[in-house]
Amino acid sequence: MSCYRLAVIFALLLAVMTAHGQTIGSVTLRSASVAGGAVDNVTVSLVSVAPPNGVTVTLASSNPAVILPATIRVAANSLETSFNAKTAAVAKDVAVTVTATFGTSSQSATVTVTAPALKGFTLPTSTIDGGRPLQGTVTISSIAPVGGMNVAMASNNSNVIVPNPVVVPEGAKTTTFIATTKAVNGKVFYRSSEPPLTR
Repeated sequence: MSCYRLAVIFALLLAVMTAHGQTIGSVTLRSASVAGGAVDNVTVSLVSVAPPNGVTVTLASSNPAVILPATIRVAANSLETSFNAKTAAVAKDVAVTVTATFGTSSQSATVTVTAPALKGFTLPTSTIDGGRPLQGTVTISSIAPVGGMNVAMASNNSNVIVPNPVVVPEGAKTTTFIATTKAVNGKVFYRSSEPPLTR
């Protein structure tokens, strides 16, 4: 057997032995919490650099709120790799564990995917003729989940009638609603305040 063939076989054996000896050093996420529908950066690190043929790491998420590829690749002679993980809109905050595995070695990290919060509630005017409709706008901090997000509405005066709830559609951050008003004598004061979210 030639010295060249021996060298190639030795190199291949060394690569296999190095790959099998690899362990996952850590999994880190850029943010401890992320709004549903946004992305978070994930970094998977090895204890030692990847061999010449690289290392394929298996990924798993404990909840579909964090969407991961099945595997990622740590390139040859690299210590780590990073990628963006997508998140899904959620109706309530959920803690999700992201796990990276190679052989019998694994490491995990946890991220909280947060539900939308009420960001804004506006009316176009502070005065209106009684009997005319009034259009308002509700805005939430991140996209609404499947089925939409309910925002509870209330009026402090029976002459201004608001829908309850107002639904922000799935995948949207804002919606409008129509409040009806009654004809009145004199002025009626209607207080505009931020309503609570209902889930």
